[in-house]
Amino acid sequence: MSEDAVASTPAAHRNAWIWVGVVLLLAVAYIHLALMTRVEGFNRFLAGLFGIDAALAVVAAVALLAGKRFGVWAGVVASGGAAVIRIAMDLSPSFARWVLRPPGPIRGLPLHALPGQLAVHGAAPLSHALPIWVSTPTLATISILIELAFVAVVWVARFNP
Repeated sequence: MSEDAVASTPAAHRNAWIWVGVVLLLAVAYIHLALMTRVEGFNRFLAGLFGIDAALAVVAAVALLAGKRFGVWAGVVASGGAAVIRIAMDLSPSFARWVLRPPGPIRGLPLHALPGQLAVHGAAPLSHALPIWVSTPTLATISILIELAFVAVVWVARFNP
């Protein structure tokens, strides 16, 4: 069998989709770790959500590489869940307030949101540990696009062996 014939087999296509999914999940993990370090000093709850999602994205990427089926579902939860939370925050001001200023001791330091920018009171020790090259709101939008792309890749890979 020629190399072209081997490259066009269903297994080769599936491997390509897996690698695309792994790259997207690792991008989500990096972005969420960077966002976690940015918000850690003023909103520990949101930082925790970013940290959990980043960890889940890495676990999903490793599981995908290992051929474990739960990697797909963990990736969908990490990607789709984060996108749903962000979209819900955009659509529901009360939900956004709850995420940005949760009740009780998990609140952290005060956050004052202005249209399109964040004013932070108190510097986080990790605030610039991971470099990002765009503003935080732009990075959040990029993250949503990557998360939705992962879900689309899973959908296409499922129906396009």
